[in-house]
Amino acid sequence: MNRTSRSERWQRVSSVALVTFAVFALVVAWVVMQLSGQFYMADLQTRSQETLSVQAAGLEKYLDKYRLLPPLLARRSDIVQILAEDEHERGQNVAKVIAGMSGAQEVWFQKPDGEIVASNLIDNASMAERGMSSYADALKAARQGRLGRQLVLSRNGGPASYVFIAPVRQGEQDYGFIAVRVSLEEVEQNWALSKDRLVAVDQNGIVVATNQSSWRGERLFAQRTTRRGRVSGTQNGVIDQRWYDLDFELVRLSPPFNKTNFQMIEQELPVLNWKVVLFADTSQVRQQSIWAALVALLLCVVSGGLFWMAGERRRRLLERIRQDKVYAARLEERVHERTRELSNMNALLAQEVKEREAAEQELQQAQAGLVQSAKLATLGEMSAAISHEFNQPLGAIRTHSENAQVLIETGKSDRALKSLARSSPWWNVWRRSVRF
Repeated sequence: MNRTSRSERWQRVSSVALVTFAVFALVVAWVVMQLSGQFYMADLQTRSQETLSVQAAGLEKYLDKYRLLPPLLARRSDIVQILAEDEHERGQNVAKVIAGMSGAQEVWFQKPDGEIVASNLIDNASMAERGMSSYADALKAARQGRLGRQLVLSRNGGPASYVFIAPVRQGEQDYGFIAVRVSLEEVEQNWALSKDRLVAVDQNGIVVATNQSSWRGERLFAQRTTRRGRVSGTQNGVIDQRWYDLDFELVRLSPPFNKTNFQMIEQELPVLNWKVVLFADTSQVRQQSIWAALVALLLCVVSGGLFWMAGERRRRLLERIRQDKVYAARLEERVHERTRELSNMNALLAQEVKEREAAEQELQQAQAGLVQSAKLATLGEMSAAISHEFNQPLGAIRTHSENAQVLIETGKSDRALKSLARSSPWWNVWRRSVRF
């Protein structure tokens, strides 16, 4: 009964310990997942920041290379002569050479009134043919004697372009302008080698360069219009939702990239008044944190199993020690009981020995008494025999003597002599008895 209650108590304790350990293991796995998630997010942020710095620097260097080209070309005398004398054919050749050697998409020469003197491109491929409205801001700055610069978005969804315009002057004479247009396609091609999503956004929040062609010309953030407190419409944008998790800025992108969360990292480009945004996929971070949690859970299970085995071994050892103690106590009790029984038996045996000794003494005394009685009986018999042996002759002699006395008194002497003669044999018998 005691063993059964102890087993039931141990089962209850084991169940409680198992539930407690399961809760502890889950808590440890959750904590490890959170901490590892933060660690991997910080590591992702560091790596992404390095990638962003490299890509943003590449964009700045790419445009900065062409920023210096128009002012330098504006000092050349042949270009002044082309603009002064409207040399269309020569200007076209020079523009092709400059575009070929610099890698610019288009180079053109323009008169102060807006007339295009020459360009290395013709037909629809030339921005100069589209009209001054396409690059009005850059041309306005050039008219003021500064380097004009302007972003020009593609009309057909292609890569955007950037225009640099410098005034061509000689002394106080204004001969016109030289414009260099570069495509951001090369930047996008370099960005395409990165596994992260990259976008360059202008001051209006419009994507001007990206390694995702479907994002060109889109807004960075989706805008929702409301009417009477209700959402009435939604304008497409790259980012659909944005929130903060500790020190990390997370976003949910618009379809088809809305199946996972991305970490958003920004870097300003003050010279261009742009910012470059990198979206790092956090699915790997989640997988790594889950793996870390599983490893932690596995370690908890293994360590718990080891502790359980150690505890079970210790419990069995204690149970064995307890049983040994019980057996020892029982054995000691049996030894004490046996000792008591042996002591009692020894006492009984001692008492029996005493009784036997007393009985033996009594027996010996009885035997001695019997021997003495036998001796006395023998003596009695011998005495009786002797007495008989003595008394019979004496009796016979006495009888014959008395008879002889009576006969003598009566005067019968001869008969008295005969009677005395008859006592003579008895006298011999008595004498033999006395000798014996």
